[in-house]
Amino acid sequence: MQVYAVDVRIEGGGGWAVGYVDAKGFDEGWGGGPSANAGIWIDKLFTDNLSLGLQYLYLSNTLSFSDVNDQHTRINAGMFNAAWRLNNGVVHPYVGAGIGFGVTNVSLPTEEDAPNEHDTATDVAGQVFFGFDYDILDNIYAGVNGRWFITDPELFGFDETVHQVALMGTIGYKF
Repeated sequence: MQVYAVDVRIEGGGGWAVGYVDAKGFDEGWGGGPSANAGIWIDKLFTDNLSLGLQYLYLSNTLSFSDVNDQHTRINAGMFNAAWRLNNGVVHPYVGAGIGFGVTNVSLPTEEDAPNEHDTATDVAGQVFFGFDYDILDNIYAGVNGRWFITDPELFGFDETVHQVALMGTIGYKF
């Protein structure tokens, strides 16, 4: 039986996300905004190329619809991820998927002097991601990744499907 030395690493990063919302009974809305992530990973589980991680995601968009502009959508998500990652060497390409939960908060503009309308919902979330990172030093790495994220909350009494496509830069530390 072969034994693998497990590595643990932490990382964080930020970038830009483009959101798309399909609300049943309404038209679709598009918009962009900042994104961020933080995570902890365990590498080389059972094989040199398996990595498992816990990740926090923040995705924020200002969306425009045909009848409403400036809908602000914020998602805070907790994800459990599995990735195939080339863990040996100095360049580490990877591809993976995750499942978790997303807390979606939506703020809708109202008439000029009225406060915005708000609603929040929590639902199952999923993502697929890919990217690479590069070892700058023995324990420090930097990289870039892309992801497609989806959740399906009920907001303001309507079933919505929220898609996010994000591009993020990351920096991490390997213990």
